[in-house]
Amino acid sequence: MIPSRLAGFVSALALGLLGPRPAPTGGFPVAFISDIEGSIGKLSRFVALHEAFETGPDGLRHLKPGASFVCGGDVVDRFPGERRVLRELLRLKREAPDRVTLIAGNRDITKIRLLAELSDRAMRDGPPRYGTYWRDWLVDRIVRAGERSGAGAVRPADLARWNTRANRLRWILGQTMGAPEAFELRRRDLAAELGRPAREVTDEQIVESYLADMRATGLLREYLFQCVPIHREGNTLFAHGGVTDENVGAVPGEVEARRSGTVDEWVRRLAAWYRRELDRWRLATDAPVPGDAPPGQPLIDYAMRSPGRSVNQFSVAYGRNVDREGKVTLPSERVMGFLLANGISRLALGHTPSGDTPLIVRTGDDRFEVLVVDQSRAVRPEIAPLVTLDGPCGDSVTIRGSAPHPIGFRCWLGRRSPLGKRLADGSVVVAPLATGFLTYQVHPGFRVEYRVIDARESGYRGFPFADRVGSPGAFELVTWAHSHGSAGSKVKPSRMAEVRGRSPDPEAGSRYTLPRRASRVTERASGSTSQYSRTPARP
Repeated sequence: MIPSRLAGFVSALALGLLGPRPAPTGGFPVAFISDIEGSIGKLSRFVALHEAFETGPDGLRHLKPGASFVCGGDVVDRFPGERRVLRELLRLKREAPDRVTLIAGNRDITKIRLLAELSDRAMRDGPPRYGTYWRDWLVDRIVRAGERSGAGAVRPADLARWNTRANRLRWILGQTMGAPEAFELRRRDLAAELGRPAREVTDEQIVESYLADMRATGLLREYLFQCVPIHREGNTLFAHGGVTDENVGAVPGEVEARRSGTVDEWVRRLAAWYRRELDRWRLATDAPVPGDAPPGQPLIDYAMRSPGRSVNQFSVAYGRNVDREGKVTLPSERVMGFLLANGISRLALGHTPSGDTPLIVRTGDDRFEVLVVDQSRAVRPEIAPLVTLDGPCGDSVTIRGSAPHPIGFRCWLGRRSPLGKRLADGSVVVAPLATGFLTYQVHPGFRVEYRVIDARESGYRGFPFADRVGSPGAFELVTWAHSHGSAGSKVKPSRMAEVRGRSPDPEAGSRYTLPRRASRVTERASGSTSQYSRTPARP
């Protein structure tokens, strides 16, 4: 049997990928955020606090010269302000088109369904591919509302009366996009835009606003045409979902043999396919042909989960680098061989909720890492951690965050450290602290646990910090001031909560819920270890 490391090397060689490593491209530092999910507060705080931006004479924040900005996708749904988010991202893109990269997430792409599924034809025939589930949902709403025509079963007249575009949109958002709050959040946003009370915004106005966003000159349509599915910046490959055995080097509709290219060729081919399919969707939408299939289906399929699964490993928009337990993991040896041979030593991803702080997972030799930045299911999802990729080759990452511990550190690839390593209990070291290391663990039901451990428990003696005269340590602690305290202060217990749910699928909408009441964190000292058990507060 060939050893796993050798197998990855042989696989890369077979693909014709072992050539000279290309020179790094792009400018640094690179500010990175992902999974804003409609939260204008999250984006505003990020832009206001991140050092890659500066305030201009107009009072707005602008990208500094020489800096780059990557938004990792899923910019709509779930939180208030999504139209303001779109306007702000498009403004930044127009100001620095070569240094601002917008990656298309699954939530963004799948909105192209709306024009077809809310059309007059669809309202007559039923939503494509989901007719049975739509009918069940409608019957359930009618029964719960107690508005049946008689005491018996729901009648066709009842279904016809409830089969409105507004109810169809509620079902699409809540049941197929994991955003049951989005319909009412749009009502609030429209009320603010129109300067009217929310009660005066009608359901039909909400429907029309969603459709207007996808028509010509619409906000979300313009945003999608500014996006790419995957992006390379120096030694970092950015994607929304993940890079897997099934999708690496692949483009939908192309034969398997086309995988034998470089990373840069893959990036170009996948971007060209994405743009072709968007153009086809636009033409079919602006000039529909009676009887044709719903436009945009290849893109929709690429951005949705596979039937019966919570992932779509053939897609960089909906694939995930996770193990069977749903924990973030490294790609296979084959994928890493492909990437390393092309000068890629880091994947920067979103899409997979990583608790309250960005998560780094590394190889044993510290030469390759996966960085996941998705705090959409955090205790304070409106607080975006500040992530910066910097250095002439992007060899270091700086992370500043406020939960569950205020953290601020810089780490380097290639320097031996416990960062990103899985410990015996399955937890992962996510950050260095002044007194030890912060570890992260996901338990069944997506119960997140953070612990503070000392260097001995991590398997490393002493603290591998860089000193003030520039010795090449593994870490450098970064002190920073922010709106919720400094890197040396403790987070108040009221900032914490337990994230609970029945499913490890973060797209399951209400299955991932945060307690409505405030919650607390209890600290139990045991030698040099402090364990934070996150439990809901008592009423």
